[in-house]
Amino acid sequence: MTDHDEDEPRGDVQLAAELVEKARGEGVSLVGPDGLLAGITKTVLQAALEA
Repeated sequence: MTDHDEDEPRGDVQLAAELVEKARGEGVSLVGPDGLLAGITKTVLQAALEA
């Protein structure tokens, strides 16, 4: 397995790494109801509904 999926744009991989690093630095869980993944999912869905 590689660090980077060939179909995924490199910028997305770097953005994800930065978000994970920031969340960990702030003590935010990556998963769970108040975690990073839930927050990102909510934000993306809201943006899609408003578009």
